[in-house]
Amino acid sequence: GREVMSNKASKERYRPYFLKGNPFPPMAIIDPYSTDIRINGMIFNKEVFQEEIAELRRKIDSRVNLIYITGGGYERGTGKSALMVQEWKRLTEEPSITSVYIKVRSKSGPSDFCDDIVLKWHDGGFLWETLKKLLSKYADETPSPRVDSGDVRAFASTYPEMTDDIQFGLFSFLYKTEVVVSDVAKWICSRSPLAKEKIVQAFLGTYLTKPSNFLNEWLKITRGKGTDKIDCLRTMMELVRVSGCLYHYFFLDQFEETIEPLRGASLSVFSTGMSSLLRACAGQATVVVTLHPVAEQALGQPEGKHVISLASLDRRHKVDVNTMSPPEGVKLCLGYMSHFRAGKPKTPVFPFDEDVVKYLTYLTNGVPRLLLESMNHAIEVGISNEYAIITLDFLQQHHEQITGRVFIKEKLEEYLESAK
Repeated sequence: GREVMSNKASKERYRPYFLKGNPFPPMAIIDPYSTDIRINGMIFNKEVFQEEIAELRRKIDSRVNLIYITGGGYERGTGKSALMVQEWKRLTEEPSITSVYIKVRSKSGPSDFCDDIVLKWHDGGFLWETLKKLLSKYADETPSPRVDSGDVRAFASTYPEMTDDIQFGLFSFLYKTEVVVSDVAKWICSRSPLAKEKIVQAFLGTYLTKPSNFLNEWLKITRGKGTDKIDCLRTMMELVRVSGCLYHYFFLDQFEETIEPLRGASLSVFSTGMSSLLRACAGQATVVVTLHPVAEQALGQPEGKHVISLASLDRRHKVDVNTMSPPEGVKLCLGYMSHFRAGKPKTPVFPFDEDVVKYLTYLTNGVPRLLLESMNHAIEVGISNEYAIITLDFLQQHHEQITGRVFIKEKLEEYLESAK
């Protein structure tokens, strides 16, 4: 009962401001798997990022091999990840393609990205769909298949979702499962000269007996001596292509984290690996990455040239996320507030004067993360001052508490001057 109480108390806390809670995140990061709508990308003001969305979409639709989402100079928190998450989610709804989001861990490289992609395909149930499509194509297109179309249909409808409780033998009663596996594998390899039989067999073998074993098998085979992880991903992409899937989008968020610490030889190894990955994806997948200026400089070094030679850092491959103007800052904040409104205040940005939001946007150089965090503090400071209306005067009095910076009169005058 205590949680219900505290939840109720917290709702009451914001009620005098006509809000159900603080609309602004205390830490404005993006985590698409969070349940907090303030940070999972659910609240996204399409108006503020209109040009960027259009620009990214154009590149995605024309299937550019590598797209860099950059912008905002050295500031972080300009909305690169938010923009990426929007497109990733939109594309997951599209038929015949896959859209995979990966939060890049520092120190990870191209071969880790391959594991991450396959893991996401496996966990999302996508490979289960691939298996069913492959079996049904195999049964339709092979003169004497080891399992016939009707039995494949029965199998597919018996197990709509991936499960370890499968008994494939009940559907392919004429032949042992391993016989089916080897015949389907032969058929796939005949359709694709790039597919490595070992991986095709491991995929079919585990998926027709105990699908959850697939990842261990994948890691075991692909870590073997002399095995090229990127070639292995290519086999998986071939399997998927043969099953009828047409294209892939791989979104690598925080891509800069992995490049920034690299120098010399390690940068060279990374960029060579990345260029192999791009070659493997040619015509089959688009890779979308976020890129910060420090990482951009690293790729501009001679050791980073392998990537640049396949995807230059120019208008053809770059989408710049611009910082916000003061009126856009207001739009962004309204997007958050509308999700938390309770009742009808006098003005849409209540308890703020619109001027305050514009000045805060100006003060934070139009960087969404900094603006949102200041707005979060402003609401809390307002509440602890008897639910004050947050005016420019109030902001001046509590400037450091709200913005983390000392109040500089010239900065406010500069803003007022620019707003005329």
